Amino acid sequence: MSRIVSVRPSDELEASLGPQMPRLDDPRPGFKWPIGSARRIAAPAAEVWRVLSRPGNLEPCHPFCAKNPVHEWPGERSRDEIHYLSGWVFERRFRRWLEGVGYDLEIGRPGGRSSFVSWRILPVDAQSCRLRITVYPFALQRVPVAVRWLPHLLYLRPLLSRYLSSVVRGFEWFVTRGEPVPRNRFGRHPWFSERQSSGQPSLTAPSGPPGNAGQPVGYPPGGVWRPRPSSVRGNLALMDYRRIVVDRYGGPGVLRIAEEALPTPAAGEARVRVLTAGVSFADLLMREGVHPEARRPPFTPGWDLVGTVDRLGADVSAVALGQTVAALPIVGGYSESICLPARELLPVPAGLDPATVVSLVLNYGTAYQMMHRSARTKPGERALIHGAAGGVGTALLELGRLMDLEMYATASRPKHDLVARLGARPIDYQNTDFVEEVAVLTKGGGVDIVFDGIGGDHVARSYRTLRRGGRLVAYGHATSLVGTTLIGGKRSRLRGLPSLAAQLIRHALIPDGRRLGIYSIQTLRKRRPDWFREDMATLFGLLAEERLRPVVAERMPLAAAARAHQLLGERSVTGKIVLQCSH
Repeated sequence: MSRIVSVRPSDELEASLGPQMPRLDDPRPGFKWPIGSARRIAAPAAEVWRVLSRPGNLEPCHPFCAKNPVHEWPGERSRDEIHYLSGWVFERRFRRWLEGVGYDLEIGRPGGRSSFVSWRILPVDAQSCRLRITVYPFALQRVPVAVRWLPHLLYLRPLLSRYLSSVVRGFEWFVTRGEPVPRNRFGRHPWFSERQSSGQPSLTAPSGPPGNAGQPVGYPPGGVWRPRPSSVRGNLALMDYRRIVVDRYGGPGVLRIAEEALPTPAAGEARVRVLTAGVSFADLLMREGVHPEARRPPFTPGWDLVGTVDRLGADVSAVALGQTVAALPIVGGYSESICLPARELLPVPAGLDPATVVSLVLNYGTAYQMMHRSARTKPGERALIHGAAGGVGTALLELGRLMDLEMYATASRPKHDLVARLGARPIDYQNTDFVEEVAVLTKGGGVDIVFDGIGGDHVARSYRTLRRGGRLVAYGHATSLVGTTLIGGKRSRLRGLPSLAAQLIRHALIPDGRRLGIYSIQTLRKRRPDWFREDMATLFGLLAEERLRPVVAERMPLAAAARAHQLLGERSVTGKIVLQCSH
């Protein structure tokens, strides 16, 4: 399992600014595990500071701020409030003011506990700088570390990272454009955006900022609102594009088609004409609102995609027009067009089939990193693979065969031939106790590694198949759905995690020579983007050499997304379902 490392994001920035800048002391006793976001802004540091040091600066720059009344300004005794669109009111009490560099403050509900926040401006050159916000959240600080890290990793960190990214981008918007950032400009947030009515959201693209009275609200890929081209470039008409929208949580029937004007890439972004998008079980959990990365509707699902770059925003040099790229946006893939940060795009070797390539991004990326980064698999080891006929399962089998693993794999009986062809001994989980079967097949020796994407109590049973020194990697909770129906219980992003947390605590308190770990591709990618790029380049190379042959279950048109979810939920396909979004 990849360990959580306590880092101080602000230290690197302060060290880069040189000895003239005081070092940020520990903000509060016991405050650990900071969360931060930074962005390069095409403006001098002095210009960014002029905005940052202006009283009431949150109103024109903060995408979730309704108003920003100031009580005292400027300096170390500064005090103001932020009234969020959701109705929350937080007070900001400044503790250090560093002229031209940034400030440190505490933020929280009046009379309640406070988080510590550090704002820093790092000059890059004469015409640009980086703005970084680092938060030391009070949430979970009183929870024992053995329990705290799981909700921090899967819930608090992703939501705060999204929020901070939107805030930094809001300041970039105001500094570079000289106009207030539209509310929810970079996507809605479950904590800080206004509450939506119970009626059906409109799928029409807005002609003004979200939240304006009388204006319909719509969101292009990834839940990111972009104005129609006519609102920023006169009456120049551009062709429309289509995308799939989840307008409320539920079954496959909540997927709708929306048609909108093509989005325009912002600075640092590239617009991608999507050729193929993968359909994954994570998409189904997102649709139901029970995945840790689930977005508040409306949003466009789609974790992985392959496409060609058809337009570049300012300051983009990492990719070129016409280049074929792959991406893991988490949301937004079910679309004919999407704008993404250019730094997140992965170059795809020429001549590869887009449907085959998209099968690698999430499924093989997950399988490869679990095998090599989390479990540190060695050639010849024994492995138990659950859900072996699915997208990640077949990827694990192919990669395991390359390492000469001795593999045992659970699958329904009709899929045993496929599992056997991919080099594993199939186990009929529907009619056989896989724990007993593994014991028989290994003559009581157990396996070295288990890859469990089922979750819940299934993890405890998988753990019993490990030998001493073995490793179990848990990476999903497929038991949340039976067919296409959500199993009874509260709809929550943390669904299934309490059971897993209890098992982690038990094994931490009573070690037995075996290890249980959790893998999350989006979390590891955020922590080590270099690993993700390196691993995907390796996989693309293996595909080009024809050493990998991903199983593509079906190729379906974008409009058939609901049918794709139905098939995947019923477990009636083997391999990866691919949506063909454009040609």
